[in-house]
Amino acid sequence: MAKKMRKRGGILLAIGIVLLLLFAAAVWQRQAIFEYFFPIDHQQQIEAVCEEYNAVFGANIDPWLVAAIIREESAYDAAATSHAGACGLMQLMPDTAQYIIDESGLDITAEQALWQPEWNIACGVWYLCYVAESYFDGRIWPAVAAYNAGHNRVEQWLEEGTWDGSAESYADIPYNETARYLRQVRLSYEVYQFLYDR
Repeated sequence: MAKKMRKRGGILLAIGIVLLLLFAAAVWQRQAIFEYFFPIDHQQQIEAVCEEYNAVFGANIDPWLVAAIIREESAYDAAATSHAGACGLMQLMPDTAQYIIDESGLDITAEQALWQPEWNIACGVWYLCYVAESYFDGRIWPAVAAYNAGHNRVEQWLEEGTWDGSAESYADIPYNETARYLRQVRLSYEVYQFLYDR
């Protein structure tokens, strides 16, 4: 009986040690695990265009916010296409891409704006800065909501008092898709800041 107890105790100790080692490995690898699910491809391009267009518009679009938007829009798949026809990393609609080219003076084609990551990011950040400053007095979260739902709808929600324009009150947004989108972008933004903003 004592022999069986010692054997059982040895097995439980071995299981405990294995579980402790797995837990330690998970804690140690936490950063790598998070970075796998929250990648930051094209970081230099994102930072460069944020700096450029923030200066042009007097905006305050954070590179980590752009990283979060790309994650939610396309999961960093430059070939992504939505059911509505949005394309590329930042999921630009062809008409929006052409509008951005016309207004920004970028010497590129709509094809480049949609499918080449560096131009898709540049156009998406230009548009975010433009919308934030042109329609929302530089407010970031209404611009993010407008990236999903269009600025006319977001302006209406703000004017009617349906939504106060804060990330915290995303549940007040009457479009479920936009409410979910804003919630996800905000969560991803917080993770990107935690992981990379050091």
